[in-house]
Amino acid sequence: MIPQGNHMAQSVRELQRELYRSAKSNPKRSFYTLHDKIYRLDVLVCSWKQVCANHGAPGIDGITIEQIKEQGEEAFLGQVQKELESGSYRSNKTKRVEIPKPKGGIRILGVPTIKDRLVQTATRLVIEPIFEADFQECSFGFRPKRSAVHASLSIYKWLNYGLTQVLDIDLKRYFDSIPHDKLMKVIQKRISDRYVLKLIQAWLRSGVLKGEEVATRQGSPQGSPISPLLSNIYLNLLDTVWVKRMTERNGWNAQIVRYADDLVIVSNKPVEKILGILCGYLQRLGLSINEEKSRMTTAEEGFNFLGYAFKRGYSPRYQKPVTHMYPTPDAIKRIIKKVTQLTYRNRLHESVETIVKDLNASLLGWTEYYRHTASSRRFRKVQGHANRRLRRFIMKKKGSRKNGYKELPDEKLHKVYKLVNVGAYRVRYRWT
Repeated sequence: MIPQGNHMAQSVRELQRELYRSAKSNPKRSFYTLHDKIYRLDVLVCSWKQVCANHGAPGIDGITIEQIKEQGEEAFLGQVQKELESGSYRSNKTKRVEIPKPKGGIRILGVPTIKDRLVQTATRLVIEPIFEADFQECSFGFRPKRSAVHASLSIYKWLNYGLTQVLDIDLKRYFDSIPHDKLMKVIQKRISDRYVLKLIQAWLRSGVLKGEEVATRQGSPQGSPISPLLSNIYLNLLDTVWVKRMTERNGWNAQIVRYADDLVIVSNKPVEKILGILCGYLQRLGLSINEEKSRMTTAEEGFNFLGYAFKRGYSPRYQKPVTHMYPTPDAIKRIIKKVTQLTYRNRLHESVETIVKDLNASLLGWTEYYRHTASSRRFRKVQGHANRRLRRFIMKKKGSRKNGYKELPDEKLHKVYKLVNVGAYRVRYRWT
């Protein structure tokens, strides 16, 4: 059995705080003794718990998490610790999987072996605080204590500040286009531990595509535990130069809000010139924008970002323009489709308690994402659909063809069957 208790996680947090404070107090410091921290038992245990929590398919060696648990987690962690301490650890090739995107195109996922996932997670836990000290406030994706919710609130704030000219940008194949040489130069400014640098370089260059080995010189495919951090490290170059040169300067205020490779720029002036400046910065980084998915617009016309719709218009109630933020139509369709799937006829053999548990999990997850938006009407639509589907499911399970409105009113669904009421979880602002 691996060690249990909160003391392991607490010691890792203390290590991270120490590294963060040291990096923050000295922006030019380069850390050269990190190798020994990666194979610390507390770091490996916390990393293993994260790997197990994320589940995931086996890598190229076919070994699963369940097999490792059967053979002994403690022995596995001990072996990895010895390999890291002695320097004998070698990364495996990464299994590449092509996933079709809903709206066309292919997303390449990298599936490392379980051992590589463990070591990558341990490395991320150690080096992430160092780079967090350098990251800008405008970055929200794949960062501790930051989320798409925070990104949406940032956009909402800037729109209310009058930055209503919008540049909605999608980077073209960003995760597949990161130049390894340029990325490593950025990393070397903060990390001088040769062993750690070799680890990162090995993970970047390894790859398997459709069973054939491929040597990669660019890109950090999505799917590996360390890839999101590496992508943020590289795009922080854009964030930093933008914050220094493009915000509140000569009457021109152009604020950037970035979530991984999706970003929005809101400005108090037309964005045509801003687009040219942005493309120039990206070109220096070896990147480009996806012209098909990027566009210039205004808050009055409206735009979508991370599943949120933003639109600014005049409010007769407040006698002034206000910004509205709400779930996109696609987001509504997806949750309604999910509710329908969870209550299909082919699940009639399952208990009502199981169905309600699954419904509540999906509804609460969706509600948590959108609870801060002005969405009372949309929440009622989702809740109404969930009520109807569960009511119909219960009546079918009883063998009745009735709609069940009299036998199963909404109040009974919530109080007796414990179906969640999504409206109760909304954050109610004065304008909603």
